[in-house]
Amino acid sequence: MPKPIEILKKELMRKTIHTSGIVVPVAYLFVGRLLMLAGLSVVVIGAIGIEWARLNKRFGLVELARQEEGGRVAAYVYFAVASLITVFLFPKMVAIAALLMLCIGDSLVGLLGVLMLVSRRTERVDVKARRFGRGGIIKDMKASVAAAKDAELMLSMLLVCFLIGTLFVPPHIAFAGAIGAMLADAIPWQIWGRILDDNLTVPLFAGVLMSAISLF
Repeated sequence: MPKPIEILKKELMRKTIHTSGIVVPVAYLFVGRLLMLAGLSVVVIGAIGIEWARLNKRFGLVELARQEEGGRVAAYVYFAVASLITVFLFPKMVAIAALLMLCIGDSLVGLLGVLMLVSRRTERVDVKARRFGRGGIIKDMKASVAAAKDAELMLSMLLVCFLIGTLFVPPHIAFAGAIGAMLADAIPWQIWGRILDDNLTVPLFAGVLMSAISLF
């Protein structure tokens, strides 16, 4: 098992890269929806191209992913795709809040989770690499909920995302979004035995719940 300081340094570097995605919602504050969609479309195409080259070992970008993610699509591709979908589907302030819940909330809670693992001297379990088997939707949901994160991390995600959301939407809408972000982050949702990446599910779950609550 790597030394605690090495684990923290590597995760801090990854979360710094992850948090840099904040440029997307911040930029959206100052530009229109169509321009943002056009820019994100270019980013998605570029990200897919880079990832194709990485997975085919055309050049090395392995450090952008965890060691166990080396043979799978990296998180930044899911983030790019999620950003495009989020901006396309949701009202501007909802989309900005949802993306910030991912960029800031997920990063802070991820670091907290690493600190907890180090303090307990346990190793990270890569749930994204797991396959639970194909047993239907009900079995998939049960397996996902059974693999949920600790309550401390869930509550931390809820609080951080709620505070972020209140900067852009009314508190009751922010709370709904925080619940969505928390559920997406804490539970490794899966379809047909394959884990959905939380860089994709966090902003989408948050955006759906905020949009639904805003109708009432």
